This record gives sequence, structure tokens and C-alpha cells, in this order.
Amino acid sequence: MLRLRTLGGIALEADGSPLEGGPRRRALALLALVASVGRRGVNRDRVIAILWPDSPTPEARHALSQTLYALRQGLGGREAIVLGPELRLDLDVITCDLDDFATAIAARDWAGAALRYRGPFLEGFALPDVPDFERWVEDERRDRESDARLALESAAGEASGAGRQAEAIGYWRRLVELDPLASRSALGLMDALARADDRGGAVSHAMAHADLVRRELEIEPDPAIAVAVERLRAQQATRADSAAPITPASPPSGTSLPASGKPAKAWSSRPNLRRWVAIGTGLGALLVVAVVVALRVSSGPARPKGPPTLAVGDLRDLTAPDSTSIGNVLGEVLTTSLSRLTRLEVVATSRMLELTPRGELPPRAARLEAARRAGADEILEGELAETEGGALRLELRRIDVVTGVVRRGYLATARDRWAVVDSITNAIAADLALARPVDPIEPRSGIVLRLYDDGLRALYQYDTYAAARSFIAAVAEDSTFAMAAYYGWWSAAMVSSPEQDRLRRLALRLADGAPLRERLLIRTHAGGMSEPASVAAADSLATAFPRDPEALSRAALVLGQSGGPVDRTVELINRAIAIDSVAGGGRTGPCRLCESFSALVLTFDRADSIAAVMATLNRWTALMPEHMLPPSTAVGYYLRVGQEDLARKAAARYRQLSHQPLDSIASTLTWAIYLEDVTGMERGCSAAFDPGIGEAWDGYRWLCGIALRVMGRFRAALALAGEGRSPFGNGRRADAAPDALLMAVLDLETGRPILAADYFLRTVRNLGDDAGNTADGSREVAWNLTLAATAAIAAGDTVMGHRLADSITKYGARSTYSRDPRLHHFVRGLLLAWGGHHSEAVEQYRAAINSWPLGYTRINYELAGSAMALDRPRDAIYPLQAALRGGLEGPQLYLNRTEIHERL
Repeated sequence: MLRLRTLGGIALEADGSPLEGGPRRRALALLALVASVGRRGVNRDRVIAILWPDSPTPEARHALSQTLYALRQGLGGREAIVLGPELRLDLDVITCDLDDFATAIAARDWAGAALRYRGPFLEGFALPDVPDFERWVEDERRDRESDARLALESAAGEASGAGRQAEAIGYWRRLVELDPLASRSALGLMDALARADDRGGAVSHAMAHADLVRRELEIEPDPAIAVAVERLRAQQATRADSAAPITPASPPSGTSLPASGKPAKAWSSRPNLRRWVAIGTGLGALLVVAVVVALRVSSGPARPKGPPTLAVGDLRDLTAPDSTSIGNVLGEVLTTSLSRLTRLEVVATSRMLELTPRGELPPRAARLEAARRAGADEILEGELAETEGGALRLELRRIDVVTGVVRRGYLATARDRWAVVDSITNAIAADLALARPVDPIEPRSGIVLRLYDDGLRALYQYDTYAAARSFIAAVAEDSTFAMAAYYGWWSAAMVSSPEQDRLRRLALRLADGAPLRERLLIRTHAGGMSEPASVAAADSLATAFPRDPEALSRAALVLGQSGGPVDRTVELINRAIAIDSVAGGGRTGPCRLCESFSALVLTFDRADSIAAVMATLNRWTALMPEHMLPPSTAVGYYLRVGQEDLARKAAARYRQLSHQPLDSIASTLTWAIYLEDVTGMERGCSAAFDPGIGEAWDGYRWLCGIALRVMGRFRAALALAGEGRSPFGNGRRADAAPDALLMAVLDLETGRPILAADYFLRTVRNLGDDAGNTADGSREVAWNLTLAATAAIAAGDTVMGHRLADSITKYGARSTYSRDPRLHHFVRGLLLAWGGHHSEAVEQYRAAINSWPLGYTRINYELAGSAMALDRPRDAIYPLQAALRGGLEGPQLYLNRTEIHERL
């Protein structure tokens, strides 16, 4: 049995001993590349793009075959790689430490993962003459190191919580070795040493860390280091803890001493009548809700044994006149602080606001109901008051959301709100046997948190403009607040604010400093569909938070767009729908149930399962009969399958629920195009030239251009696109700028492909030299180069076609959007068909398809042409029928329905 080791270097073993001789460097690089993707395999073109990026495709494929042969020879004739369209390891022949490491991470076996991480990926191994391989190694190395950090930190937390302090110190020392300049690792090691009663060692490490930072970076160390040193020195002097857990039974009868050594009035033997009446009333409401609504969220995986899932409920700030408003801010601070605890699930503030019933229950009972709907086990309630000496005292209770039983009580005193929340967090961590946060909570002003709270409330009350204003104002006050930037971007995007790009970039830059859930959510949602980092974050988000519907729905959308398995995408979305429908989520503010159902419809549509689409639409309508989006979505699908009567009923239901008239011109044109109704198309195009039409005209022109192409009126379409001229009479839109994209499409269709190719190549040049350095930019480059190659080959310029195919391979591989890495296959298919090699062309076309109805439907069209040339007409029918089932941006954009019908 062979064994490949890649962490901490690269080595091959045979039956536990080093393999004599072994493969050469390029063959070893190929083996490591295939091993890195695990059991799913890697496409041959992806391998070629990394190892032979500058070689023409035939030579690169030959080089790959030769390297596979050399690898087999170097392994003594063993076939370590299973050959096929996808290359993958044969696990009956060879195993790899990467697979063991990934399995441990997925199983949350942190100690096992830490044991298996022996150093950087392929440390000391390089192919200096292959820069794309070097870049790939760096990316992989960063990803593995990120996983190792998570494993080591989590293992340290588990060891510390179990009282194995020496083991925890060992994990933190390894983290320090990974990045000696990271303050987080330094603080973690200091905390572990202090827990082992080596406070002197903790202070010494802090001093050494500070010296290293000053020497290497020429800056001052993180202020949190100095704060931690002062805390350690104070602990050495007083040996006192500022927060201690209290377990109340019935009304307390003893006296509990806080850190100051003075009796805590809240739990003294002398009852505080006002406070106990308040608690009794609250518990009564709690029990009423528990009896009325006993249903618990049970969708998704069973909750693992461990700490309870907590929600932050009613926190009253008795030090401020407006206690309710300040209490909301205090709750956000506590939620953020608790989110720093490894292995503790805390319901996000946004989720609590989303699920809070509006006006149905008293405020406290409403928060309890939101916690129950969110799947929390317990809710935290309490009061912040001022002591006689001017300090702040926070009393907190952990209450079971079903029974109303107080599970635990906590008391902390400190000089300010931030310190008291930090202290109470440490007390909860100690009580639940969790590792304390390694750094203090980051202070934010009350103004910033109030603006953030206002923004969340506005967002979940459908006022996206007010939400955007509040979040933008919060970021203006504090430009380091990651979640304010994230929600600012999201709400700004919903109202098309020019601030959205700036806020998106800021949120992504700040994501590293956010708690795990928020960090992954930002990277998944704001990262962009074509970014590899977004796909990796989405996978981690769905794995780490399998009971969080927002995490599941965001992850599913990205994973589905990247071409992930349909079954997994459907499973994640269905789980999100189940949790939200049971919890009552998605009915206020941004409708996540609607987003989830829309994503499910799109997933089935992309897979060309119209029956599943219709079943999902029926299920959506049954679950949300009074929402306008199900019938609005259904209209287009009914039209696409020719069910005009059902489309009209859905449109009428939409008007009834939305109380808004449909855009008559856009509606007329859309319906007429789908139904191929020439009279309707003419009526819509004529109405588009009404003198009173303003900004909507560009959209009408686009639809009218599609309609004219369907009717075969290409000259009229060119006049409309270039001059803004009406296809009926001499009317002209004087202020119309030329629609260059529509003109290029028409140039291709009317026998002027050189003009079309020139337009798409100019578009690539206008994107700038830096466009290909990002995934989104690479996506744009690959797409426009594909359109340029389509036009160039139509003009007979196969030399340009070959050159562009190689560039498309390069740029397409940098995007994770499922269409982009496949586009070069289409161009290669065109070139093969041009040379009369239709059998090979069909294979290339099939490799280019990412969705039969919703992809680049010219692929379907050309595939059908090659199938006909091979006298295989049956193979042409399905691709053409699927193209006709596509939406207006499918067959109507770079191919028109008349062409499809003619070939069909």
C-alpha cells in the first residue's frame, strides 16, 4: 500500500517505508494536485491549466499522458490515479494525509486534525518554471493552514475546558509557531499559561511577543497584549476573580460574595420585592408561552451533545433613562461577546429580530417566542445596575425556553459596560466548560450600536432605505464594524445605492475580525458567485451551522451556482425551508423563505426538471398563499411551457396580492415573445415609443430588439439598436444612445461576424489589465472572449479561435461559476466542427454544457448541428428543446427562437 505525505513536505511510502527512487518532480506535482481535491476528482483541463498553462492544448494533453505514464513507472507500475474525464486517487492503491486531515476537520475531530497537520502543504517543494503551479501551491497552503488554525484553536479550547492545561499550552505553542506575530495566538498562549498557574511565563511570553512585533514590523503590539499583562499582574496580586457563577434554587436564602468581597444585594437574604415581582411576572409569561406553543424546531441534523444553544433576550439597563432602547444595544454587545466562545451556538441578533412577533405578545414574551422559533435551548435575561461605589453590576439568568426553569445565574461587576460583559462571558464559559475568549471584546460606541440596531429593525420591517441609511451612518462612525458594513452592503444593494461596492469591499476586508458565523456569512454572501473563496466559505458555513437557515440558504446558492452536486444543493435549501417554515421565519423583512424557494426553483430549472419546478411552485404557494412572489415567479414558468391560462391566473393573483398593476409594455412584449405572438410583439414595440416614457425605455428597447429578431426583422432591429428608430413608421427616440451589445449580436446574426468579434475584444480591453486578477474579472474576460471566438470562427478565422480558446481556458479556470471553466470546450468544439471532426466536436460541446436550458444555448444549437452532420438526429432533439425552455436571457440573447425552431 502506498502512502503520500504532503503536509510538512512531500514524501512517498510503500508499506510504511520510504519508497526507493520514486517519481520525478513533475509527476509528484501531478500526484499532489490530484490528491488535493480528495475523492471527488479533478478535471483534466484544470490539471493542464495549472501544470502546462502556456502549452497549446494538443501538446499539453500529450504532456499529461506522458507524465501519467512516468508516474506509473516511478511507482513501480502501480496505478495510483484512476483515469477518466476526472482524475482521482485510487484509494485501494494509495492513501494521503490530506484526506485524513480533511476527514478529521469535517468530523470536528479537532485533536485528530491537529495531530495530522505536520507543517505547510508541500513545504520545500517547487516547480520554479511553472508559476501557475507555484500560485496554486500558495493558495492550497493558505487553505490548509487556515484549517489547521481552526483545528488547533478548537483543540486547545476542548483541552482547556476538560482541565488538560498542559495539552492546551501545546496547541497554543503550535499556533504561535504558525504565526509568531499574531496577537490572537499570543493571547491564547498567555491565557493557557495563566490557567496552568504559570502567570510569570504568560507575562514573559507577552514581553517576547511585543519585542518581536517591534523588531519585525516596526509597530507597537496589539493593545490587548498590554491589557492582558495588566490583568495577569493584578491576578498575581489579588488572586481574585471578578465574576462567579451562582446557582439559584428557590428565592436565595444565603449570601453570595462578588469579586469585591462585599455581599451582592441582588442575591442577599433580604428580598427585593420589586425585582422578584418582575421575575415572577416574567416567568409566568414564559410558562404561558411554553404551554401555548410547545413545538420545537426539529428540522435538520440532530443537535450534538454539548453546551445549550443560547439566545439573548430581555436585558434591562437600569442606569439609563431609556432602558428599553439601551437594553437592545446591550443585548447586541452580549451576543457578539458570546459568539467568541468556541463550540457555543448563539442566536444572531438579526435572527432574533426576524422572528420576533409584531404586536402579538408583550415585548419580553415576544423575545422568548423568537428564541424558541430560532431553536434556542435557553434564553439569557437580566439587568444592568449601578453599585453604591459607582461600578456596574450585571445580573444574568439562563432560562429554559420551554419550561421556564432558571438553569443558572451569574453576577459580574466592573467599571464599564464592555468590561462587565467581558467578565460575564468568562463566567458563562467557565460554567459551560468552554475556553475563554483569548482577546477582550472590541469596544464600540453606544451611538454606533444604536445605529446598527436601528438598521436591523428597519431591515426586518421592509424599510430597506432606512436600513441602508442607518448602516451607512454606523460605518461612518466606526469603519471597523464588519457586520455593519455587511448589512450596509446588502441593504444598499437592495436599493441600488452607489455605496454598495465600497461597503462590500469593506465588509470582506473586515471579515477576518468577525466571529466564525459572521466571517463565513460575509465571505459567502458578499464574496461573489465566481470567487473560489466564496465557495470554500459556503461549504464551511453549511457544515459548521447545519441548523441556521440563513447559513444554509446562502451556502446553497453559492454552491449551486458553482456547479456543486444538485442533491446537496436541494438538501441544504430544503433544510433551510423546513427550519424557517416551522420557526415562522421569512415572513417579515427580507423574505428568506422566498429566497430559498426561488433558489430551489432555479436549481431544478438549471437541471431541466420542469416537473420539479412546478411541484416546488405549488409547495411554495401552499406554504405562503398570501405572498405575491409565488404567483409572480410562476407566471414566467407557465409561459415557458405554453400554459397561457395558468399564466393569466397567476398574473391576476399577483395583481390581487401586490395591489400593483403590471408594467403593461414589458408584460405585453414578454408574453408575446414566449408565445411567439407576432401581433402582441408589434403592439408592445409600438407602445414603447410613447413620448411620455422615461428611463424605462432602454428596457423596452431590449425586449423589442429580441422580439424583432424572433420575427426575422433584423434590419429594423439594427435601426432600433443603433439609432433608436421605431420599427413602425419614422418615429425615433432622439436621446437614445446606441445599444452596442445588441448591435454586436445582430452583426453576428446578419453575416457580419468580424464586427461582432471586434466589439467583444474591445469590451475585454476596456475591462483593463487587472480584470483577470480577480475571479469576477476573469469571469467577464472569459465570457467576452468566448463571444469573440464564436464570431471569429463564424468568420473563418480559426487562428484567432485557437488563440482565444487557450486564453479562455486560462481565465475560465479562475472563476468558480459553473459556466466559466467549461467555455473553452465550446470554442474547441467549433474548431473541430469547422474541420469536419463532428464526433470529437460533440464531445467538446457536451463538456461545455453547465445547464441545458439556462446556459449559453448556442452550445445546444451547434451540438445539434454536429449531431445532424453525423446522421444522429435523435441526439439533436433534446438540446434544442431544452434551449426553447430557457428564459429570455437564454435562447433569445445570443440565439433566437426562429433559428432553434428551424433546426429542430
